[in-house]
Formats: sequence, structure tokens, C-alpha cells
Amino acid sequence: MIFKKDISSLHVPHNKHTAACVPVRIETPAEVILPMNMHSGHVAEPIVTVGEHVYVGQLIAREEGRFSSPVHASVSGTVSKIEPIPTANGGEVTAIYIESDGKMEADPNLKPPVFNGCEEFLQAVRESGVVGLGGAAFPAWAKLNEATNPDYKVDTVLINAAECEPLIETDKFLMRTRAADLVKGVDMIAKELGADKKYIALKAAYKTEIAALEAAIAEAGSDIKLHKMGYFYPAGDEQVIVCEITGKSVPERGIPLMVGAVVDNVGTVLNIVDAFEGKPVTDKFLSVVGEVKHPVMLSVPLGTSVRACVEAACPTISNY
Repeated sequence: MIFKKDISSLHVPHNKHTAACVPVRIETPAEVILPMNMHSGHVAEPIVTVGEHVYVGQLIAREEGRFSSPVHASVSGTVSKIEPIPTANGGEVTAIYIESDGKMEADPNLKPPVFNGCEEFLQAVRESGVVGLGGAAFPAWAKLNEATNPDYKVDTVLINAAECEPLIETDKFLMRTRAADLVKGVDMIAKELGADKKYIALKAAYKTEIAALEAAIAEAGSDIKLHKMGYFYPAGDEQVIVCEITGKSVPERGIPLMVGAVVDNVGTVLNIVDAFEGKPVTDKFLSVVGEVKHPVMLSVPLGTSVRACVEAACPTISNY
């Protein structure tokens, strides 16, 4: 006999303590360290040299192979070192060190990409360095490009906005403050992929976020639907959401594309929107919460040290 676990019974304290926080832009770090593997797949290849001056958004490493992503400078300043650093799995990866000049000057060559059709759209996503922010850091271009494979019949674009993990609230913040951009991004992706069904899946308890999205959808005249879920963990399980919305089960060891769905994260879509306004990926929002003095949501340049982020929540790290 096979027993099926009722996943809705898994209730955990969510401890969403940053709901009312306005993100703090961290003080520009004196140095950032940018590993060439900030994405799943092949590591990027540096194209700058030690001593070279770089600007925010400037391409400093090209993608290598199909499953890779380029890297852009997150601060303006001077490349001080290019050398291996240890990785969590005991190996090493090349990293580019940039000493900040404190000016945060943008690359004067940055401009919104012009595209005509799906192929050029995907190339622009690729060049911007967008990777999935749902956790796997899979190059966004690779996923969207695979959705154009004729072996898949993609008809659904689904945004996983459940953010069911305890403590973090960056997606909720983005839905409240950038609802119009999120709607714009979903519509753009669906149009280029030829998908006629669009959903944003989030918890029914996210009343403020739902109101913001409903207003943005109405303003844009979009046909995006909101799929409202229960307040349990893990409501954001990708395969559960796909099944709930499409009525189809993703095969074992399979991916949502196999049942006609492409799934993206809120932050991923917004990074794509930013890319088409001429801004490659150079920073991100993150939550510093838990046993800290001041739970905080931060906006940080990529490559900022964990220590600097913790100090923003614990002014003296010794008390952490």
C-alpha cells in the first residue's frame, strides 16, 4: 500500500521579520571579489588584466560554453588581482578582485539592447549575465533557450513567488515595489516564447503583494493570473506548483519544460527587465536575519564579503 503525505500539514514558523524594512544600500565596499562560477555550469573566462580600470556594469569575464554566464564589474575601480580562491567543495576557482574607487561610475558604453524576435531577445538575456535566483543559479538564457526546443510544447510561463523559506522576504518586497516591472517581464518572456498562459504563484496570505500585482496587471491590460496557495512549507516546491496550475505531473528526474511550463523566480524576471533597460546584473537584494541585533534587508554589489553584510545587522561582529 502506498501512503501519500499531505504536504499541507507541514507548518513551520516563518519569522518574516523584515516585512516593514526598507532595503539598506550597503556602504560601497573597499573591495569586491567576483568568482567566475557565480552560476551553475562552466566557469567564465576573465577578459580584464591586473591594473585595469573598470566601471560598474563593464563586462569583465565572458561565458564559456552553453551553460555559462558572463560576469560584470559591480563597482568601479581597479582590478587588483586575478587568482584562484577556495570553493565550498574543497576546490578552487579563478576570481577577479576589484579595489573600489568609491565612485560607482557606470560603464559609459551601457545601453538598452535592441532586439527583433526571440533569438535576439535570448542573446540579450545571455549577455546581461542573468542567472536564476531561485537557488540553482542556472543561466537564465539557457533555460529560456531550451524552452524554444521543438521537442517541448511550452504554453505556460509560471513565476514562483511563494518565497516559502522562513526568514527571507526579498521577493515580497520586490512584488510590492516593482509589481509593474514584474508584470512587464512576464508578458515579455511569454510573448517571445509564444506561451499563452501566464501565472504568478504566491501565498494567499500575501495580501499587500496581491493587491499590488492586481493593480499592475489591470494597469497593463495583462492576462496574467495569480495562483494563490496555502501558508505552508514548502508551498513553493516547483513540481507541486506546476502540477497545481497545469494539472500535469513533472516526470521523475524531469523538468517543467517536459509538461509545457517554464518556471522563473521573481528576482530573475526583474533582472531580465533591468537588462533591457541597459543594466546588467551587478547587485542583489538579500536578507540578514536570525540571531542578529537588527534584522535587515540589504542591497549589495556582487562580491561583497559576508562579513560586511553581517556587520550591517550586527554593528560589532563580536556580539553576533
